[in-house]
Amino acid sequence: MAGATEDQKWRSVIVATGHDRAVGKTAVLLLGVPHLANPGRDAFNLVVDDVLAEHRQRELVAVTTDLARFSPTKVLVEAELPRAQALAQLFNEFVAGSRELDRGEDEQIGFRVAALCGLDGVKGIDVSGDFWDSRIDELAGTDDAVARRLRDLQAYGDTKTAEE
Repeated sequence: MAGATEDQKWRSVIVATGHDRAVGKTAVLLLGVPHLANPGRDAFNLVVDDVLAEHRQRELVAVTTDLARFSPTKVLVEAELPRAQALAQLFNEFVAGSRELDRGEDEQIGFRVAALCGLDGVKGIDVSGDFWDSRIDELAGTDDAVARRLRDLQAYGDTKTAEE
């Protein structure tokens, strides 16, 4: 994504929460999507075609319209500081019609759903870090079934990303 900063390029999970009055509990919809503006920092990096293309925009409108039927009261997107702090202004500019959405899923999906539901914006949630637990490697070294499963998962991811 030309001209974008690293924190603008790297984001992914979208969470919507709503309250189910019938059962008195909070309902959560967790949506996992590939990075639409993929910066190449994940274990498996999918090649995503141009989400700003007309046919992809139609698909995103259809998907976000369906997601809005969940009637979320909050929409949370994967965004670390300082991106998370900038989301309110970016959302307000989008809703006012003074800003086009960028390629990221936080805007293409998160902003659209929040706007369709009349929310005041999206909230950024994320933390960086190395989340691989070394105990997994230790277990794989002592358990052939675990080691085989990890190799199979890696091979599957490698194959799928190569197909892109």
